[in-house]
Amino acid sequence: MTRYHIVACLVVLLMAADIALACRYTPQAWQQPVDRHAPFAYAGQRKHTTWTRDRNLNFVDDEIEDRFRPGDRMSVLVALNRCVATSDIHAKFSGYGRIGYIGKLITFVRLDEVAFSDLMRLAALPEVAMVHWNAPAEPMNDVATRAVQARSSETYRDPATGSYQSAEVSGLTGNGISIAILDTGVDNADHPAFNGSRVAGFDATDPGDPGDGS
Repeated sequence: MTRYHIVACLVVLLMAADIALACRYTPQAWQQPVDRHAPFAYAGQRKHTTWTRDRNLNFVDDEIEDRFRPGDRMSVLVALNRCVATSDIHAKFSGYGRIGYIGKLITFVRLDEVAFSDLMRLAALPEVAMVHWNAPAEPMNDVATRAVQARSSETYRDPATGSYQSAEVSGLTGNGISIAILDTGVDNADHPAFNGSRVAGFDATDPGDPGDGS
């Protein structure tokens, strides 16, 4: 076999491994060997044994057990103690609930509609480090306003009066106001919004920039 064929075979194997593995990184905390203090069913497995929300050491989030009861279903995040092939994830976990997402970088799987009665069986799988509650996201702001409309648009036209509700109609043009933009890049040369209106700026990533706005 020539050197070219060897390299080609290695590339194919690496590509196959890249496709097969659902996710690439497993935190060390999820790979702790189970000691004798844990239930016998988990002996020899690798689990998350030091999480503060697992006081009874059954590898199921205490928050789940506090909030839910037999007959309930919930969404959970299943932390895996190693990289698992995508096909194996579907084969092992689809029977416990609907696979909503497979981690791309960290080894976890989101399972929706998981029965409370299945949690212990799920946590006992040798690939599972911990079963977390996937708490629903809730916005923190109790007061919100509609998006600011600077220019007149049919989207913000008042259906009752037919008038436009915008800063432009109110006479707020922005004249005399300077706006500071913190960004990884501003196209001050070609962008029409900045054409001829740039006041000053500096590149914070360039040690040679004097930092005086020039």
